[in-house]
Amino acid sequence: MTAEEQDHPHYQPPNSCPHCYVPDAEKERVALAERQAKLDSLIDPLPGSVPYDNRRPFTVPGEHDGATLGAALLAVFPYLSREHWQTIVDEQRMVDSAEETVTLNRVVRAGEYYAQLKPATTEPAVDARVRLLYEDEAIVVLSKPSPLPMHPGGRFKRNTLDYLLTQVYSPHHPRPAHRLDANTSGLVVCSRTRRIAGLLQPQFTEGKVEKTYLARVHGKPTEETFSCATPIGTEVGPVSYLGIMVAGFPNMYTITGPGSPSVLCNMIVAIEQHLEFVADSLGDMQARGADVIEADPEAETAWVEHGIEVAYKTLYPKAASWYMGANIEGKPRVFMPYIGGMANYAAKCRDIVSNGYTGFVFSETGVAAKRA
Repeated sequence: MTAEEQDHPHYQPPNSCPHCYVPDAEKERVALAERQAKLDSLIDPLPGSVPYDNRRPFTVPGEHDGATLGAALLAVFPYLSREHWQTIVDEQRMVDSAEETVTLNRVVRAGEYYAQLKPATTEPAVDARVRLLYEDEAIVVLSKPSPLPMHPGGRFKRNTLDYLLTQVYSPHHPRPAHRLDANTSGLVVCSRTRRIAGLLQPQFTEGKVEKTYLARVHGKPTEETFSCATPIGTEVGPVSYLGIMVAGFPNMYTITGPGSPSVLCNMIVAIEQHLEFVADSLGDMQARGADVIEADPEAETAWVEHGIEVAYKTLYPKAASWYMGANIEGKPRVFMPYIGGMANYAAKCRDIVSNGYTGFVFSETGVAAKRA
């Protein structure tokens, strides 16, 4: 290096010289492009489309220290029989933290970790074409496509934004600072550390960050351009899947709830049909060895949209009636019953059952899967 070159501000041994200096903005661009390339390679094929052993964890509670594994499992999951757990053990699907298979007679200690393996698990396809837009030491900003769940839950574990980011940013774990439903596309801001999460997430929770949504509407607005300041998610009206179950409330059935024919048909017929559906689903759940049934959020959304589409083919939504919630001041206006007819509704329910309870998620964990 000449004396002149050594006097140059880019001469910073051992990091750079006037010839090899790269601006910070360029370094950030290259780093972001490399992460995007890694992310793109992860989704072809989708990670959840490749069969894998799903793990259902079990940590021994303190009160069962010194008991056998079988006794601990029966105490924690009293609704599952010893034969259920014995079958899992016989199939060598119960392992300890060292990945060794175990028996129900094993003496366990408080805090020990065990896992039930569910082999050859696959997940529904999603659009995982996430686009990384910006990153620094504190945050990551990305564009999330639809449908893509944010977090694991229900049928999804690997085909989620959380899983993809964990793989790309390992050993770090970027945490979304706010929620975005699986069926909603848009920008997501993630914190790269717990400290930043503690600073950033409250800003969204307290409404200090302005969020703008573009939404599809039913019908044709009178204005070409307008703004809607109605809050999202707090006053959306009743939602359900078939009027029988609400996503996020496992094992809770609603008899003739909003989204079913209910008051638009003979109520005795409607109640009887629902009770038969509930009884049959409980029997099917027991036959599967499951302890949880819940509505899939995407199926719920699709059913609500179908109900609205059918209702708006009639004059009912134009009337200020209690069908629309108009009898209560400030209540969101939405047509609550399903107007497609009891015969059509019952046929749809039969099709759902014959196809393995489409739109319902069965689980053996005993822990309700939360929304994405």
